[in-house]
Amino acid sequence: MRRRTVSAAHDPVIRQIAEGDAPALQAFYNSLDPFGKEMFHPIGPSAELEVCEKVVRDAISGARFDLVIERSGEILGWAFVSGLERDYAVLGIGLSEELRGRGFGKTLMERLVELVRARGNKGIELTVVRTNDRARLLYERFGFEISGEHDATDGLSYYRMKLDL
Repeated sequence: MRRRTVSAAHDPVIRQIAEGDAPALQAFYNSLDPFGKEMFHPIGPSAELEVCEKVVRDAISGARFDLVIERSGEILGWAFVSGLERDYAVLGIGLSEELRGRGFGKTLMERLVELVRARGNKGIELTVVRTNDRARLLYERFGFEISGEHDATDGLSYYRMKLDL
């Protein structure tokens, strides 16, 4: 698997979430552009610091696995796998507008799918807004298939997608 490395101080780097990341995670989540907020909202319409602190604690404890894309202390992307104790883990990816279309989503997917496969889970589930073709096509390239559809209380329609490992 190809991993991104830092070639210059201004290049974003992918790393595991770490102690002290909660304020930067909150800032990232709350600063997403309207498209990003509509497409990626695993912890609601906005992030409270306490929620981000719990995400970090759970990641450090091993209850979940979180990656961030960071540059100079600023988080520009966040991806996670939760539900690791279940047969099918749950995956989510959110990127700042600046990073979309630059291969970061693919790199995050590679790392997260590899992690879940190595853990021995049966597969991965996710939801994607039905109008988010770019994300859906990325998931399909990794072998995810649409397993259902649902309309949520947020007014959006979603595909449920599943990858058997």
